[in-house]
Amino acid sequence: MERRCFFGEQAACRSQGLLSLVSVVPSDSMDATATEAALAALPEVETAWSVAGEDSHLLVVRTRSIVELSGVLQRLQGIDGVARTRTAVVLATPVRR
Repeated sequence: MERRCFFGEQAACRSQGLLSLVSVVPSDSMDATATEAALAALPEVETAWSVAGEDSHLLVVRTRSIVELSGVLQRLQGIDGVARTRTAVVLATPVRR
């Protein structure tokens, strides 16, 4: 179970990695099947949801560092059908059910 990191527990929390939520904004020519196959090929993508609205997908991405996250975002933006991404880095999980 994910938990908050407190002073003195940083090492244990770092082992869980950096958790980010990434929204995918599709290009006009997006082929959902091909894009989803490309998303599935990225090992850092733990979960991908197809969503309604301006974004086509919402991804749960886990990396070891911001540098690694930057690399994943560059790879995502290189996928046909992805116009751009928006990223939120999770700082804490105050509620989890």
